[in-house]
Amino acid sequence: MTNKKFINLKLITLITLFIFISNFCLSNDNIITNDQKKLIIDEQLQLAEGLAIRGYYKQAINEYKDIIKRFPNSALIQEAWAQLAYVQAKDGKNKEAINSYNIFLKNYPLSSIYTAVKINYARLLGSLKEKNKREEGINILKEIIDDETTSLHLKEAAAFYLAEIYHTTGKKQDAMDIYEDLGNRTLNKKQIYRAYALLKIANYYTAEKKQQKAIEIYNNIIDNDNLNDEVRIDGYQDLALLYTKNKQYELAADIYGRLAKQFPKTEQANQAVYHKLECLYFAKQYALTVSEIDKLLKSSFIHDKEKLYFIRACSLQQQTLYSAAFKSFMKVIEFKHNTDFYRQAAMQSINCLEKEDKVSEIITLTLKFINDQLLTLQNKKIIIETSAQTINTTQKRVIFWKEVVSSLSDKRIENWCEYKLALSYLDNHQVNEALTHLKNVLNGENKELHPYALNSIISCYLLLNDIKEANKYLDKVIEEYSKSSIFPNALLTKIEICINEQKFDEAYTILNKYNKTLMESENWPKAVYYLGCINYIKENWNEAQANFEKIMSNPNLSNSERSESKLYLALIHIEKRNNKEALKLLLPLIKDNDIINYCNQNIILKLGSFFLETKHYSEALLCFKKIVETTTDNLTEQNAYSGIAKSYLEQGNLADSIKYYKKAAFIKPATANTNIELANLANTLLKDNKPEEALIIFQKILETPSDNKSTIEARMGMARILSKDPDRILRANRYAMSVFILSKNPELCREAMLLSIKLSIKANNIDEAENTWNEYCTNFPKYTEDKKAIEIKNLLFKHLK
Repeated sequence: MTNKKFINLKLITLITLFIFISNFCLSNDNIITNDQKKLIIDEQLQLAEGLAIRGYYKQAINEYKDIIKRFPNSALIQEAWAQLAYVQAKDGKNKEAINSYNIFLKNYPLSSIYTAVKINYARLLGSLKEKNKREEGINILKEIIDDETTSLHLKEAAAFYLAEIYHTTGKKQDAMDIYEDLGNRTLNKKQIYRAYALLKIANYYTAEKKQQKAIEIYNNIIDNDNLNDEVRIDGYQDLALLYTKNKQYELAADIYGRLAKQFPKTEQANQAVYHKLECLYFAKQYALTVSEIDKLLKSSFIHDKEKLYFIRACSLQQQTLYSAAFKSFMKVIEFKHNTDFYRQAAMQSINCLEKEDKVSEIITLTLKFINDQLLTLQNKKIIIETSAQTINTTQKRVIFWKEVVSSLSDKRIENWCEYKLALSYLDNHQVNEALTHLKNVLNGENKELHPYALNSIISCYLLLNDIKEANKYLDKVIEEYSKSSIFPNALLTKIEICINEQKFDEAYTILNKYNKTLMESENWPKAVYYLGCINYIKENWNEAQANFEKIMSNPNLSNSERSESKLYLALIHIEKRNNKEALKLLLPLIKDNDIINYCNQNIILKLGSFFLETKHYSEALLCFKKIVETTTDNLTEQNAYSGIAKSYLEQGNLADSIKYYKKAAFIKPATANTNIELANLANTLLKDNKPEEALIIFQKILETPSDNKSTIEARMGMARILSKDPDRILRANRYAMSVFILSKNPELCREAMLLSIKLSIKANNIDEAENTWNEYCTNFPKYTEDKKAIEIKNLLFKHLK
């Protein structure tokens, strides 16, 4: 069915342009006296117009440019400029088109086609992305509409195209107002824009699901004898298309019938005959479809009889009149004009015979079709397979395939048919006969069949319990056909044989070596799950990730196995620092409390740390508190308390943070991490403006040092606190200096050095401050322009002056 546009804009443009070109050519003021030159230009203009209408824009542009170059003084040159600009715009060369339009408008203001060209110029401007250009186009069209000297036809053209610009720029109501104004005027053949405006309104109503209003407009157009045939035909086709899209096939068929009757000599009417029949078919009016076709077949009017017979056959088939349908399909086959119809008729004729259980006729016709050159290889395979399925015993299928193979002259499917014969032998438990034909296929030219033949040969030897031969062909598949679809099945068969022979290491080697292939087998989610676990334990992250990604949602696994697959995959992402992917998996699990109910404490602690790092504090707290509730290990409990404290600290809850840091710091018995937790506690007390408490804890750490990190933190803490006391500046500075001398933490070193410089200045030790600044510049050149560093630098340089 033709999907016509609502308005043929090219036709309208040509009408608009050529009406006024004709007026120009007939004007007494523009008669060309040199008849020979006029003839040359006219012919070249006609050639260019013909090229443009056919879409050969570049060639048309060259012709117009040639006319302009060769005949610059001709009175017809204005026509060349006007059409050049129009075709350049059609070819997407907007800048060149605008330039050509401007040349015309500047040089030919008195031209009879001036206003028509100006409308096309405004249309081009209105189609551009630049707002100022669109506004210019809109203003031009408004000026034309308001100009009292402009003809009514041109005013309506300008109004129509103004509405077009409004519609494409989102001002649909403004567009509709114009369309409705035009559409409310008296329809006639002269003022075509009124009818096309109505079609635009109908288009709008269709898009807005206001089908009845659209239908009323279409009926108004198709019933109006005062309109051009082209407009009415558009109305018919658009109305039929609307009905078809709404699956109102009977109404669509009626409209196509009226179109064919009213405009019998047009191409659209000829096509409408077939569209009508198609619609009747889709409306399930099969008997009526057949009746209409029978009338047409008896008429003297020439129709596409092949198509008619094809629709007739399909309609009869839908009525389960298979015998009659078969005869019509055979009629189609006699024509041999339309290969699509021919091929469909060949396949459907077999289906019709199948429905009537005419097995002998099926076999006869199949043997005829298998050597038919008009049928594709796929057509033949479908026909043969369909025919084979109608045979109800394995023994008879063997006979059928033997007949096919012996009758075949089409070498393209020779190997395929012998392969099917072998399978029929295998189904009939004639294993040795199957082996003979499978080995023939294996030696044949159709290499696509080789892996399938091998797979069937393996099945034969397994049925014969010849494991040695089966293994030989299995190894051949594994070595030579790793990209074949039967490869996973061969691997599984090989693994099954290994397991039966208790060769477990070999089975695991195959499983591990070909894990990617085996992951795709629906029968192996469990094996892949265990393989993923083993790879995870071995820290083979990429392999384990591939395993778990394949099976984490596999319905053949239990809920816990699927959850664990997602958990392990998330842990792999954590190892790889793919935090976003890890969170995507973990958050749904933690939300249901599913994940922490069966994880060991190390994994829960790891998850808590990950959630803390990614700022998912509620999830982190859930994990750490779960450990506190269940653990009996002193160090694990301390780490959990520390995680809780950090989670509260990150949320600004200093009171709870201090509470849990105290639990971590004063846990009994003390652990190797105790001083670190004391340092964390002291630093949090400092943030809570409790320097004296923090000072006591920092001193405690320094009195009983156990690790470098906590002692450095304590020294820095002491420096921060003592620096606030003018009487303890020198002591504070010693602590600060000890930090940047002893620590390997760059951040702490920078802070300590800047604090030391400031304290040295306060103690009037300017040389000492200058030396520390120079060391800072040497060690941390990238940080000399930080706000804090600049502040210290300015303070130092002020004293150096």
